[in-house]
Amino acid sequence: MMRENLCLVKTGLTIGYACESKYAEDTATIRRLCLDGKLEAAVWLQGKMVQKGVVPDVFTHNHIVNGLCKIGLPDKADLVVREMLEFGPRPNCATYNTLIKGYCAVNGVDRALYLFSTMAYAGILPNRVTCSILVCALCEKGLLMEAKSMLVEILKDDDEKGIPDLVTSSIFMDSYFKNGAIIQALNLWNQMLQNCTKVDVVAYNVLINGFCKSQLMNLAYGYACEMFKKGLLPDAFTYNILIGALCKEGKISEACYTIGVMSNMGIMPDQITYQIVIRGFCFDGEIVRAKNLLWCMLSNLMVPKPLIWNLIMTCKGDIMILVMHFLQEIRCWILVFALMYLLIML
Repeated sequence: MMRENLCLVKTGLTIGYACESKYAEDTATIRRLCLDGKLEAAVWLQGKMVQKGVVPDVFTHNHIVNGLCKIGLPDKADLVVREMLEFGPRPNCATYNTLIKGYCAVNGVDRALYLFSTMAYAGILPNRVTCSILVCALCEKGLLMEAKSMLVEILKDDDEKGIPDLVTSSIFMDSYFKNGAIIQALNLWNQMLQNCTKVDVVAYNVLINGFCKSQLMNLAYGYACEMFKKGLLPDAFTYNILIGALCKEGKISEACYTIGVMSNMGIMPDQITYQIVIRGFCFDGEIVRAKNLLWCMLSNLMVPKPLIWNLIMTCKGDIMILVMHFLQEIRCWILVFALMYLLIML
């Protein structure tokens, strides 16, 4: 009897370890499928696990919700969240943040606000990420007053004296620039500095981008220099903003010089950098310099995106059309001179 009991215990332990291993393998597969964009297979495997009485954890469900929102299907993601509320596991704040962001991405701000209002009923408190997502969505719609009201409401019971964080302040500053309220954007920037907010490169990028779009290049260069003084090194986004502004002003040579400075600082130009400058060359009709920059990309083992190839091909096509028109005019004049010569000879 002791031997039989020992065998049963060993069998039970073996089955338990096998089930645990199978569960970990299936959940890892679901997450991987979601990251690869294979949502149908991920949802199918999740359904098979539920049929066997095994419910994936909230982290795995969040992957499914995130994957559905990324492909523009927040309604299906909402169904997954409802199933989580009914059958488990309980959704967390990250689940709601993902779903709210998904609705905001497809212009469903009303639905996102409704979800925000139902978080309390589910026993989940919104955090600063929730606040930033909604504030950003409202600002993009031009509803600055509503965004401010929501921010004040969320930060009422905050331990940080109701001071918005860096992300939210950057969103508001970007909205001010988009609406042409440059003075309000600068006031917000100064307020951030007075509140001892530790500004980062992203905040400076928002400020520099706003000045470039407002055609205030002197201020943009000034704050770019201020970054160095504060020990913040510009990133690829900073240089792309400046290069794009230079190309819009027709200063292609200065844009190329900025690319050289960028490389000397140890920041390699990316696809956006090359695309901006190649577009500038093509608009100026400098196809040779555009092709040289294309070869530079290839020599750096960077495969140009289709848009860059299209720019080169379009520019070459325009040049070929002009050449053909020129040749046709030459042929017409040759034909006229030939007829005149024949008339004279006759």
